[in-house]
Amino acid sequence: MTKNTENTNPIRYSQLLWIATLLGAILRLYKLGSHNLWFDELATIFYTKLPISKFGNSFAHHLYYIVLKCWVFLFGTSELSLRFPSMIFGILSILLIYHLGRIIFNRRVGIISAFILAISPMCVWYSQEARGYSLSVLLTMLVVYFFYVILKSHKLSYIKGFIVVSILAINNNYISLYSIITASVFLILYGRARLDRLKRIKISRKALHAQRVNLLPEEARPGFLRFKRSFMGKMKLKKLKNTKHRKIWLILRILIILIFAIPQLYFLSLNIIKVADNFWIPKPAFSSILTTFYNFNTGYNSTAMIHSVMFVTFSLLLVYGIWAWRKTRRVELIQLSLFLFVPIIITFLISQKIPIYIDRQLMFFSPFYYILLSAGLAKINKRTIRAGIYIIIVFSSLFCLNNYFSNYMPLSLRYHVGVHVKQPVKPAADYVNNQLINGDAVSFSDQSTLSVLYYMPKILDEKNKITVIIFIIQSKLEEYWKKLGMGVGYGRYTWVYSSSRKLVVLDQRNAFKKIKKSNFKRIWLISSSWEKDGSLTLHSEAVRKWLRGRYQLLDTKVFNGIFIDLYAGEIK
Repeated sequence: MTKNTENTNPIRYSQLLWIATLLGAILRLYKLGSHNLWFDELATIFYTKLPISKFGNSFAHHLYYIVLKCWVFLFGTSELSLRFPSMIFGILSILLIYHLGRIIFNRRVGIISAFILAISPMCVWYSQEARGYSLSVLLTMLVVYFFYVILKSHKLSYIKGFIVVSILAINNNYISLYSIITASVFLILYGRARLDRLKRIKISRKALHAQRVNLLPEEARPGFLRFKRSFMGKMKLKKLKNTKHRKIWLILRILIILIFAIPQLYFLSLNIIKVADNFWIPKPAFSSILTTFYNFNTGYNSTAMIHSVMFVTFSLLLVYGIWAWRKTRRVELIQLSLFLFVPIIITFLISQKIPIYIDRQLMFFSPFYYILLSAGLAKINKRTIRAGIYIIIVFSSLFCLNNYFSNYMPLSLRYHVGVHVKQPVKPAADYVNNQLINGDAVSFSDQSTLSVLYYMPKILDEKNKITVIIFIIQSKLEEYWKKLGMGVGYGRYTWVYSSSRKLVVLDQRNAFKKIKKSNFKRIWLISSSWEKDGSLTLHSEAVRKWLRGRYQLLDTKVFNGIFIDLYAGEIK
């Protein structure tokens, strides 16, 4: 599409943008409150109950917790309410990626980018989760957007906007530092190049001025010089002042960002120390980078065939887009490639020593990937080929979204590290609620099962002789949680889940002694794994084995991968 055609159809692109936004809003609103809250979302509730000064104890999402703290004060903590801000941030990202693609390339690239982001299964996933990832995607794009508008216009308001957005992005997630540092380096290099160009212009103007003066008659030279000093001199001084002004603001911007980044970097260093030796995230292999782009393409609910088809399609679009725009947008292609690949590569290298490589953190940079893909698609002139690619993208994305809404995840864990099927936990909670009697003890053997407790506090408060016990049997595989202080951690989270004063947190040193002294009528044990696929963690198996060897098993139920065992209170 030619530039003239684009300029004569702004209304058409505006209409397409609103269609893309509406489509993205429908996908993000559909079943928004249907899933029960899982462990990380309940951790979000925990932080919203804390004072703002305590948010630094979390790994990230500090700004998101502040926003959500205000939100839940007004609208409560239902599933729909907690996830609604993430949905809003996801919808705003669709509008922003259009303007980012437009300012870098053209409207056509912007609108294609908006449609790809609107139906991106990974972006839809995190727009329906009460976590700060959707906000970080928006803020990271805003950082890069202000970077490009500063390059095109040196208005002071844009520089101020860049400062504000950078500070907000840093204080929501430290990963955003990649984009801020990359943008700052480009701006510094651009500032130096601009100053060099102005100096060259100044020198050439002086030479031209000398030549003009020499060509004038002797009697006309004094008048000409007075004219230059009175008019042109003022204009020149004004330009020089603006250049210095921009340079000063560039320095101030970097200093302000660094000042606000220091607290975040401090908390980051503390968290890195905690995970330096043994973290639950595995050490990434080179195939992990490939998996990252698989998930950018089709999310966590894809099949192997869809992964392969989309990877080949998007790889060809990426290469073709770089080749097609290499002459007219060479600098922009380099910039976008650095915004996309530098965070992935650096995180991968760091994770060889400290395992922090996880796709949901790297998805902040996926919009730059979508823009590069859209640039390639926009350059395809043959309608049949372009229509075929559109069909592949739409079909694959909607197929994976259908799997997501159906709670179906076909591939193995290595394709979705740290992400699991969102199995409902309320049926298990309802079953125990209906069966509880005074004198019972309800116990949990794993963190992944604590979300069941969130849906039980009303019953626990009414039956005040019911004790909630958190069993912890630490194994070698649980070294990370041990270093964090498992007993303290469980106590913090269970404070959110239940207001019952009978709550007891036990570890392997005192759990079984206290059980013997308490003379419970019955003991409920609720166990599961993160996957909730019928398997159990090592310490959950150990707890079940210990109880079955000492107490009579009365009943066993399984609800969506959650095991519920009921034991008699008396020892065999």
